[in-house]
Amino acid sequence: MSIVDRPFNSRLDKSKLTENGFKQLPTWPDAIARYLEILKDQGFFDEFGK
Repeated sequence: MSIVDRPFNSRLDKSKLTENGFKQLPTWPDAIARYLEILKDQGFFDEFGK
């Protein structure tokens, strides 16, 4: 068995995905903000304003 140098915490590195054309997932705050905007556009919150 040979010893291989590995970067510290390489399991969290997503740079290879980006280099190969994959889009990064949005951060969770961004995803929630977009979801709430969709609900607002669909009138979900209209009842709460009455």
